[in-house]
Amino acid sequence: MRMTKSLIKACTDTLMSNLKRNLQEHSYEAVYNKTFELVPADNDELRGRCFRLRHKVLCEENGYECPTDPANFIESDEYDDRARHFMLKHRVSHEVVGTLRVILPNDEAPGESFPMQELCDHPLLKFDSRALHLCEISRFVMAPRFRKRASDGKFLSAYSEQDVVQIQDSGKTKQIRRQIPYAQAALLQGAFEAAMQAQILDCVWMVEPLHLPSLQKIGFAYRVLGPQVKSHGGLQPLIFNIKHVLDTMRHEAPHCWTIISDNGRLQNMADMLAQNHWQDGLIDQACKDMIYQKLLS
Repeated sequence: MRMTKSLIKACTDTLMSNLKRNLQEHSYEAVYNKTFELVPADNDELRGRCFRLRHKVLCEENGYECPTDPANFIESDEYDDRARHFMLKHRVSHEVVGTLRVILPNDEAPGESFPMQELCDHPLLKFDSRALHLCEISRFVMAPRFRKRASDGKFLSAYSEQDVVQIQDSGKTKQIRRQIPYAQAALLQGAFEAAMQAQILDCVWMVEPLHLPSLQKIGFAYRVLGPQVKSHGGLQPLIFNIKHVLDTMRHEAPHCWTIISDNGRLQNMADMLAQNHWQDGLIDQACKDMIYQKLLS
């Protein structure tokens, strides 16, 4: 009898825990979609808005990538013509509050496909057959008003489930649960879909080291590609597989997975692509041989 009661209690606790988790996921998704809209920047006017935000964050705020003409309030480079661009729009203010681009491989010159190839000498980036199956996420920035906490970086807002708020007159503080702990989530949705539409699952990304703990909190699985590079104050080159990221995130941060996977649509897309284009490991034998030769030299 006692064992039966314990079993019933365990089942009830599990059911309630799953119910609470599902309610939190749907609540987060509803609030997020009510607040932000992901917009593909697929014309000159929309891309111009992305470039202006990049100028504001990179050039005006941080002093990087400044154009030669100070009256030119856009930030753009030679990779933009070969990239897919996305912007995150705040629904109430209609302000562009975030942007990123996905650079696809250069079929004619794979070794000159990505900015990371100029800065990082990892053999994986130098091997043409591998570069043709990669893409790079870059110029990933959020507007300054979404980066006001001490844990936020120069470009992206940190993952945070709670904020510390000062109570007026009393001098005390209290913890307030954030309804949107990871504001730029939908931009990753856009990046993942753009990569997979090009039949690509493996992506590279140079990330501000301060943002790595946020990636770990949302279950964003990645591998480090060598030491930090001297760009934009120091960035960490990473490589990740979209399917692996979504698989991990689904269990470790289902609320973020719901947004980034578009409620599972991109998970299904990644599963199908991985099934059709399966490879034995991230680094194939030819690339391993190249790394070995580099170590011997």
